[in-house]
Amino acid sequence: MNIACIQMDIAFGAPEKNKQTVGRYMEQMARDVDVVVLPELWTTGYDLTRLTDIADEDGEETKTFLSELARTYDVHIVGGSVAKKVADNITNTMYVVNRNGDVVCEYSKLHLFKLMDEHLYLQAGETTGLFSLGETTCAGVICYDIRFPEWIRAHTLHGAEVLFVVAEWPLARLHHWRTLLMARAIENQCYIVACNRAGKDRNNEFAGHSMIIDPWGNVLAEGDEQEAVIKATIDIHEVQRVRARIPIFSDRRPDVYKIFEKKRLTNEHKAMYDSNQANSRNVFTIKNIQITINTLIKSRWRDEPDEARQPAITHGANSCSSRLRDKRCEANFKPLSFSERGFLFMSREEFVCTNR
Repeated sequence: MNIACIQMDIAFGAPEKNKQTVGRYMEQMARDVDVVVLPELWTTGYDLTRLTDIADEDGEETKTFLSELARTYDVHIVGGSVAKKVADNITNTMYVVNRNGDVVCEYSKLHLFKLMDEHLYLQAGETTGLFSLGETTCAGVICYDIRFPEWIRAHTLHGAEVLFVVAEWPLARLHHWRTLLMARAIENQCYIVACNRAGKDRNNEFAGHSMIIDPWGNVLAEGDEQEAVIKATIDIHEVQRVRARIPIFSDRRPDVYKIFEKKRLTNEHKAMYDSNQANSRNVFTIKNIQITINTLIKSRWRDEPDEARQPAITHGANSCSSRLRDKRCEANFKPLSFSERGFLFMSREEFVCTNR
């Protein structure tokens, strides 16, 4: 499989100009390329404050543009990512188009990078990045996602042999970029194809250094900090050879890993919840955060015989309150974890978190 990463400088907030740039690169490349990869937010760059005006409505223009290129040049395209607008939400979304022009994957960035204000302008995704190109199972992730090894492992556990990473990674953290990519290749015994942007915008200078890495962690090709096309040929059969030599997937012990989850459900946590029934809603005070929970979905304790086991709090239960010392909650996650030893399951819509 012959792969080319277009490490382009992105014109700030200028989708049409950036499409012209991609078109020129496609014309210049030889026809023997099988897969072309673009960087993150290649149509707009990080012009976040104007995304409501310049984002692609439902991604339609981008899908049409990439499909036409794929058919014209007979290549698969991992279309970096673009700002996709749907109703009142904007996502950072990757489209993958096969050589027939069919969209085979739509993945929106799961982990938003607060250091660059993504959480203020973008909606996080909620789907996986798995897809197939021919007979090869692949996965796509976006920039900050590579700092979450459990997310990458989830894809390789489901068969991914090539991981495509698209990014606008800053030069200041170039060492992190290279180290994380090689680590993801080694620990998952897969190819990493990482396309970063070059150049700078009003606030950042970007690292370039797009990389293609084999399952042993060897760098097959790497750019510098300038605009370039980075190419390499990968042998997909090498993935299975490496995995057979050091069988980390069959040597995993998920049965033991679950111990950490089980330890959360202990009888010790029963003491955290009082049986006060003064209110019709359940209120927990956690440091300076008040969590108001309208409906509790599930809370059970282990290590008791079935006949003695009672839900600490059941669906629609009467109120109870307790002060949990030095515990924190994150209102955006479920299950909501109060500590390393216990948790409550509830839906995101069924509680309100108010700072005091």
